Amino acid sequence: MKKLIVVFIGVVLFGMGTFAQTAEFKGSADSFQATVAEGLFEVKMPESTEVSEVERTSAYYTNYFTVEYDADTKIAVVQMVDNTPDNRRVINRFLLSNGVKDISFDGSNYSINQFYTQFMIQQ
Repeated sequence: MKKLIVVFIGVVLFGMGTFAQTAEFKGSADSFQATVAEGLFEVKMPESTEVSEVERTSAYYTNYFTVEYDADTKIAVVQMVDNTPDNRRVINRFLLSNGVKDISFDGSNYSINQFYTQFMIQQ
């Protein structure tokens, strides 16, 4: 019985890990502050990202930013309307609503909140 429970927990944890998707922000740690100051971000979305879902979810955040999405390259260009740290935090909600849990940036992986705290607050 113990083995069955351990196997079940392992399968559940493995399944949860396969649903976590990673997006990639373009740039490097050295150049990213200029990107933050400009308020124009390029994000490579996960391969499973659908155009309809990006359009649907980005429509909720038009007071904060606009999103142009290229389905072929999976690149979302996010342009801030009012480039403040609080408004940049809303990008987290957009990413989460598209199934993104982690950010790949400059050769490292971060949770969405870690990435925001380390790179998106400062201007």
